[in-house]
Formats: sequence, structure tokens, C-alpha cells
Amino acid sequence: MALVGELLQDLNNFNLKKNIIYVPLLNIDGLLKGIETRNYGLRENGVHQDVNRTFYAFDEINYKSNQEVEFIISLIKKYNPKYWIIPHSSIHILDFDGLYDYLAIGWLNDIHKASTVNGGREIPIKRYRNFSPPNSKINWSIGKLATHLGDVRSLTFEFPGPGEYPGRDHPNRARIITLRKQLGRFENTAWLAEQYYFDYKPALLKSLFIEENF
Repeated sequence: MALVGELLQDLNNFNLKKNIIYVPLLNIDGLLKGIETRNYGLRENGVHQDVNRTFYAFDEINYKSNQEVEFIISLIKKYNPKYWIIPHSSIHILDFDGLYDYLAIGWLNDIHKASTVNGGREIPIKRYRNFSPPNSKINWSIGKLATHLGDVRSLTFEFPGPGEYPGRDHPNRARIITLRKQLGRFENTAWLAEQYYFDYKPALLKSLFIEENF
């Protein structure tokens, strides 16, 4: 919500006419259950589906949808966005897998450059791996879903977590990843979340206020 306040405060400074659709929370069931059981949200919704892994193959016969996914699909179909940004953590990359054209290249380069303006570590651009759970399309992702529905330039903004991301053979890999994703969800790490927000706010704003004059 801090970002929304920044957007409203800085809107006139950019002098750009853009429509921004902001979805602050999609999985209210997972948030409430997670807060109750472990003090931070779960990715599973009220029917035990991982909302971060159930946006695949919505047009396939064996696909079982849910209200959260259908809501996002309805937004894309209704507003036909040109750009789609998903904030996530904690791999430290600009994960791009949507429509790739000269507008996308200029947009990504601007975000990449802005990631260092406030002193943050440079966030590299990378096409990351795709996820294919059971009963889904092969090599599918949330960005490809957006592109499937229309010509959308999709970016997953993977923020960094504390320390380096562990390799696949690291003995404490699961625990380290969990701690990185808990950034800002507990009192003893909230200061880190505030610092990251300050560091990468210029990149976030650049991703939303798009200058299509490349």
C-alpha cells in the first residue's frame, strides 16, 4: 500500500496519461490462514490450491480453475493491458516472458537502469525457467498466460532477499529460501523490507510510468 501512496503523490510529476490497475491482494483465504498458523501468508487458497501455480492451461479440458485465476483472466480480457507487472521474491532478477518487441526492450532497459538509482544492487534481466505442474501446458508461465490472452509485455519483478540465493545442492537450501521470502513479514526483518523498498522504488515507478518513445 505504500507504493499506492507514492503513485498518487508522484502522479502529477510524471505528466503521463496511463491507466493502472492495481490488485493489492488476490488470495485472502491464504493470507488469513497463514497469519493464524505461521504469522505470514500461505500461497494455498481456501480449496488448497497453490494460487501461484494454478494459472496454467485454463483452456484445457483437464484444467481445474478457481475464482482467483478467473478474476485475473477477466481483468486481462476486459482491459486488454499492454504491460503486466507481478511483484515477487526473492531471486533478484527481472523475469521477462511476455511479448518481446522494441517497446519491451526499451521498457526493460529503463527498469534495469533505475534499479541502481537509490543505491540498490543492479537487477539483471533474465528469462527464467517455466513452471509446469501436473495437468498443465508444457513450458507455461504467468507471463505466457498474459501473452496468450493478448499482446502483453509481462514482467515478474523478482526482488532480492538477504544474502545470496542458494544453489540446488546447498544443504540448507529450503530453509534459506524460506527466510528470504519472509523478508519484511516479521519485526526483526521489517527494516530490510523498508530498505529494499527505498532502493528499488525508482525501478518500480519506471515499470509503471512507461514512456513509449524509444
